[in-house]
Amino acid sequence: MKEIFAFIQNGGAQRIKWEIFNPKNNELNLWTDKKSLKELKKEKRDKLFKSITVTEDYSYPYLEESLKKVDKKPSNLWVATNEEYVVSVCADLRENLNLKGDYSLDKFRNKDLMKKQLISKGLEQYLPKYKVFDKNNYLKNPEEYLEEIVDYLSYPIIAKPTDLAGSKGVTLISNIEDLKSWVKDIIEDENQYELDDFIDGDLYHCDSIVQNGKIKKVLHSKYLKPCNSFHNAIPCASIVVPDHLKIKKTLDQLNEELLSVFSPLPDGTFHLELFMTKNGQSYFLEVAARSAGGLTPEVYEKTYGLDYRTLHYALQCRKNISLETKNGPYSAWAWIPKKKGKVVALNKPEHFLSEYQIEWNCEINENLEKPKGLLDYCGKLLLWSDDYQTLEKDFKTIENFNFLEVK
Repeated sequence: MKEIFAFIQNGGAQRIKWEIFNPKNNELNLWTDKKSLKELKKEKRDKLFKSITVTEDYSYPYLEESLKKVDKKPSNLWVATNEEYVVSVCADLRENLNLKGDYSLDKFRNKDLMKKQLISKGLEQYLPKYKVFDKNNYLKNPEEYLEEIVDYLSYPIIAKPTDLAGSKGVTLISNIEDLKSWVKDIIEDENQYELDDFIDGDLYHCDSIVQNGKIKKVLHSKYLKPCNSFHNAIPCASIVVPDHLKIKKTLDQLNEELLSVFSPLPDGTFHLELFMTKNGQSYFLEVAARSAGGLTPEVYEKTYGLDYRTLHYALQCRKNISLETKNGPYSAWAWIPKKKGKVVALNKPEHFLSEYQIEWNCEINENLEKPKGLLDYCGKLLLWSDDYQTLEKDFKTIENFNFLEVK
C-alpha cells in the first residue's frame, strides 16, 4: 500500500537520504527553505518529491492547512521533522489530526519541563540549582525579587530561554549589575527564561537511537567547551568518545538513567547533554528529540557508519533500517565563530597531524558581526585520524588557533 510522507526540514534537506522512503512507490512531500531546494535541484533529487513547499512559516495553523492540501484524509500521512522548534508542532498535528506516530513532545522542548520531569522521578541530584524567572513577580517588586534570586543562586549565573536552541539568548551573569542589565534586556520579550547556577566541568553529548520505545544504540562525544563560549570567539566543537575510554561506560549508564524518566520514549534519535565536574558530580543540562547538531552526524557517519539525520526520519515513520556499525577513523568537528570586523585572513590548521577538511562561510574583506547564536559561524571543520591520541591532540589546539583574522 502506498504511504504518504510529509517531511519538515528547514535547512540541510539535501543531507537526508530520502531515497530510503522508496519514492517510486510512495509519495514524499517536503517543506523546506530556498537554499535546500536549490541544493536538491543541483543534485537532481528534487524529483524524489511529489511536492516541495518553500516556506519560512512552520507554525501549527500553516502546516495544518498545508497537510490538508496534500491529502484530504491527512490521517493517512506520516509527519516527521528534525527541527527542534517544530518537534512539538508535529506532535500536536499527529494528535489532533489522528496521524500515525508519537504525540506530546513538549517535555523535549522546554527546559523547565525537563527539569520537573527529573524532579518527579527523584533525580534532583542531577540538577544544578535553578529558578524560572517570573516577570510578573519582578514587575511587582523588582528589588525584592532580585534579592530573592541572589539569595537562592550563586554567582556566576547562567541565564537562558527555556525553549530556544543553539545557545540563543544565553547570558553569563557575574554580579548584581549584570543581573539588572540582563533583566532590562529581556523583560519585554516573549520568551520564558530560567536562571541556573554555573557549572564548571566537561560537557558531553549522548546521542541515542530509540526504536520501539527502547534505546538500541548510543554514541557519545565530548565538547571542546560549553556551547555558550561560541559568543566569546571559541569554536563550538566535539570529539567522539570511543569504546576504549573508561568514561564511555559511565556515560552509557547516565544516559540510560536520565532518559528513563521521559518514558515512554518516542521513536527517533535523542541528543542529551550533561556536565561532569572534576569531583565526579554529573549534571543534566537538556535533552532534545532530534539528531545532534553541527557536524556531529558527519562525525558519526565517518566513524561508525550511522547517518543520524536519516535515521531520525526513518524511525519516526517506523521504517526498518540497519543499525549496524563500522569501524572507521576517529573523528571530530568544529564550527568557527565569526568575529566583529573586516576579514583579513582565513588560516588553515596546517599543524594538524590528523587529516582534515575546512569549508569557509565568509570571504576576505567581508565585514562580519559577532555571533548571536551557533549558526553564525564563518567556517566548519571536520578532522579525523586512525589514532585517537593524534586526533585528541589536534582537537585540543582548536580552542586557541586563530582561524579567522579581522581588523
